[in-house]
Amino acid sequence: MTGCFVRLGCLAVVVVLLIFGWLTKDRWLPRITGRQAVVVAPAPGWESVTDAGVERTRAAFEKLHSPRGPVFVTLTPGDVASYFYRLYAREPSLRADSISARGVGNRVSVRANLQLSALKEASSLGPIAALLGDRQRVELTGTFHVVKRGLAEFQVLDMKVGDVTVPAALIPRMIRQIYPGPPVPGVAPDALPFAIPLDMGDIRVSNGKIIVYKTTT
Repeated sequence: MTGCFVRLGCLAVVVVLLIFGWLTKDRWLPRITGRQAVVVAPAPGWESVTDAGVERTRAAFEKLHSPRGPVFVTLTPGDVASYFYRLYAREPSLRADSISARGVGNRVSVRANLQLSALKEASSLGPIAALLGDRQRVELTGTFHVVKRGLAEFQVLDMKVGDVTVPAALIPRMIRQIYPGPPVPGVAPDALPFAIPLDMGDIRVSNGKIIVYKTTT
């Protein structure tokens, strides 16, 4: 019996050593094979809308507003989406959950599960309406523009409902269903308007990050 326990103990030690060796192979394997380990960068990930993101964005805007504050601040798409979603959450027709955002290059994507009963009108979407259920994942990809002082827009360049890519000609119709308010002067028909602080001069997307600039006038 004692020999059995000894053998089991030795086996456990061997297993631990094998696991440790596997976890640390990037350190010792190149020395043996002469090959350098290849580091693969992770794909840009989706960031969920959170209360913490709202607070980080609010704090960044307060720094921007300060007379001695920075000229610009850099934010993640998830934090910005968290902050501005609060504005659209007041819309009674917007019933969304599982909201997340990510940035790739000079564009930002936002996706959410929406209740799409209003979007299923045949007069609005034609044959696409038959492909929609009561709730669908909607993904909007685009960029930002400052329209005027206190007003900006998120211009939708690509849109997907479930696995269906919406034709560009139908995007303005979809936008009017998502944001059913009256048209805002200066805002493009394929864009969602949103209010911004009066001292915000420009919004740009670069390398998947959102850069907000203070107005210079």
